Amino acid sequence: WLNKLLASRDLLVKSATLELISGLCFDSAATSTLMSLLPTLWTTSLSVLIDHNEASLAREQAAILCSNIIITSQNKGYVKSCSEVGLFGFLAVIAARFDYYPVKQNTFFQDFSLSTNAEELSSEDSVIVSSITTPGLLIACCNLVLNLMTKEKSEVANLASSQGFILELFRQVHKWQSCKTVYSQDVVDMYTSVGRLLVQFTDQPSATIRDCIPVLVWLLQDSTYTKNVNRSNLTVQMIHLIASIVNNQDDVKVIFTKEAMDSICSVINEASTSSLDLETAVSVTHLAPYLTSDVNIELIRDLRGNGLAERILLAGILGTSHAATQAALEDGYLEPLVERLKETYIDLAVIPPDIPRNKKANNVLYNLWVDVNLLTNFLAGCVEAKEICAHLGLADSIHKIWAWCLLDVALLCSLLQALINFTADSALAASTLVLTSTMAGVGQRKCPTSNSLLHAVITLHSKEIYGIEVKKLLLELMVHACQAQECRVVMNKTNMLSEFLKLQHQKKTSALEEIEVAWLVFLEVYSSFVEGQTNIMKNEVVLEYIMSFMSGHKLLSRTLAISVMRNLVLNTSNKQKFIVADKLLQTISDLLLDGSIKEREIHDIALITWYLIANSHRGKNAIKAVGLASRLKFTITKDSNPNLMPLLNEILVILK
Repeated sequence: WLNKLLASRDLLVKSATLELISGLCFDSAATSTLMSLLPTLWTTSLSVLIDHNEASLAREQAAILCSNIIITSQNKGYVKSCSEVGLFGFLAVIAARFDYYPVKQNTFFQDFSLSTNAEELSSEDSVIVSSITTPGLLIACCNLVLNLMTKEKSEVANLASSQGFILELFRQVHKWQSCKTVYSQDVVDMYTSVGRLLVQFTDQPSATIRDCIPVLVWLLQDSTYTKNVNRSNLTVQMIHLIASIVNNQDDVKVIFTKEAMDSICSVINEASTSSLDLETAVSVTHLAPYLTSDVNIELIRDLRGNGLAERILLAGILGTSHAATQAALEDGYLEPLVERLKETYIDLAVIPPDIPRNKKANNVLYNLWVDVNLLTNFLAGCVEAKEICAHLGLADSIHKIWAWCLLDVALLCSLLQALINFTADSALAASTLVLTSTMAGVGQRKCPTSNSLLHAVITLHSKEIYGIEVKKLLLELMVHACQAQECRVVMNKTNMLSEFLKLQHQKKTSALEEIEVAWLVFLEVYSSFVEGQTNIMKNEVVLEYIMSFMSGHKLLSRTLAISVMRNLVLNTSNKQKFIVADKLLQTISDLLLDGSIKEREIHDIALITWYLIANSHRGKNAIKAVGLASRLKFTITKDSNPNLMPLLNEILVILK
C-alpha cells in the first residue's frame, strides 16, 4: 500500500507518505527491512527529487528520505546512483530557483498550504508554484550532499563542484542581502544549512567565493534580523564560513563592522558559560587579524577555563595582537601555562614507552603541542613574558620533556620555535639554557650544569635524524644562545664546529645551501664574541672553509663570510696573523672588482683594511701589495657613496 501512496497524484498524500517512510528509517535494521519490502524506494524518492515538475514539498520530503537511507546504510552505491542521474545538476537548478522577494514567497505559501485549493490551481499557477524553491527544500538538498560526503567525500565534492551546484550556491549567497532584512526563521535555517555545506568548498580558486564575504559579514549584524528570529546557529556558521574563506583564499580582505565584531564576542562569551566549540575557536583564530585590538582583548577576557578550545583560541589571538598579549599577562594566563608544562612531565612519566609515535594518538602529547604553540605566541616580542618565564624555570621544564618531544617532528619544531621566541633579544632567557637538568624533582639550577638543555640542542644537531627545517631551527636557537657568556663557554667545550666542516664533503644542493647560510649566520654572531673568535681561530680548517665562501658561492653566503672575517680581524690578538695571510687579502682585493659587490660587503672590507693598517707598517705594506687600497678607493668613489666616504678618507690618511 505504500507503493500506491507514493504513486498518488495528490501532493499532500505523496508528501506525507515520503515523510512517513523517512521517519521509519531510524536505524540500519529498519532501513534494511523497508528496502527489502520496497526495492524501488531509493529510485522512487530520487526520481521525485530530480523532477522539476514536482512540488517543492514532495521534493523536500524525498531529499530527507534519501538522506535517511544514506545515513542508516553502509551501501556506498548510492553515490554512484546519484552520479549516474546527474543529481548535482538538478540541485543546481533547485538552488537557482529560490526567490528572495517576500511578496512572491508569501503568495506561494498561502496558495500552497491549502489542500482544498491544490487541485483548483490553474496550469500557470502550477508552473509558478513548482518552479519556486522553498527554504525547506534547499535545506534538505544541502543535508543530502553532506550525508553523501560521509560515504565518498572526494568523489561527491568533485561531482558537486563540476556539475555547478556549489558555484550556484555561492552565487546565491550574493543575493542574500537583496532582501534588506531577514524576517523568516525558515530563511535563517536555510542560510545556516548552505553555510554548513559551503565551508567544505572554500579552497576552490574563484573570485565568487571571496566576494561573498561582505554578505556574510552583513549576516553577523543584529540589525539584519527582526526580533522574532533565532540566529545563534547562523552566526556561528557564518563565522566558520568566513574563517574558512580567509584560510583557503589568497588576497582576502575582510572589514568587520562593529555590530559584526560584537556578534563574534557574544558567541565566545555565551560559549564560555558552558564549553567552547573547538571548530568555533579555530575559526575565530583565523579572524583575529581582522579584529581590532579592543575586540581581541575582549575575547580574551570572555574566555573561561583552560580547555583545549580556549587555549587554541588564546594562542591565535596572542599571535596577532601585542595588546592582547599584555592583557593576557595581566589576567594571569602565563603562570598556569608554565605550571602545566611541569605537570605534563609527570603525566608523561606514567605513560608506557610503547605509545604510538604520533602526538595526535596520545592526548597528553597533543595537549602539550597546543600548550607549546600558545607559549610560542605568548613569548613573541614580549619582554615581560620572557622575564617571567626565565624566573619560573621554563627552560628547565622544557628540558624535562625534551625526550618526549623528539617523538614527533611537528612537536619538536613547535618546541624549538618557542625556545627561539623565548631567547630572542633576551640575554637573561638565553642564560637559563645552561641551568637545566632532566633530574626529576629538581628545578632550575643556579649554576651551569654539564648536561643542560643547550648540550641537548648541540647533540641533536650532530645527529642525522631530522631534516633541514629542524637543523635550521637548532642553529637559530644557538644564535640566540650566544647572547649569554655561559652558553658561549659551553659551545667552546663542545666539538660543534666539526658539524660545520661536514658540509664541505656533501653534494651541492639547494638544501645544503640553506644549511650553509644558517651556519654562517650563527658564525657571524658567534665570532662577534671573544669566545667565538678564539675557538674559530685555533681551527685552521674551519677558517679555510669560511674563506672558501668568499668566492664561488651565492651572494648571501659571501656576505656572511666576509662579516665573519671582519669579526675575526677586529680581535687584537688575530691582527698579525691576518696581515701575513696573503691568500685572504688577495681574495678580498679581488672581490672589489666584482660588479655584484654590495655596500655591506664594501663596508666590511673597508673596516678590515682600516684595522690592519692602523699603527702597523707591515699592515700598510701588505694592503698595498695586493692593491687593496686603490681598488677600495675606486669602488667607493665610483658610486659616490656618502656612507663610506668618511671611512675611506681615514684609510687614505693612514696610508700616506
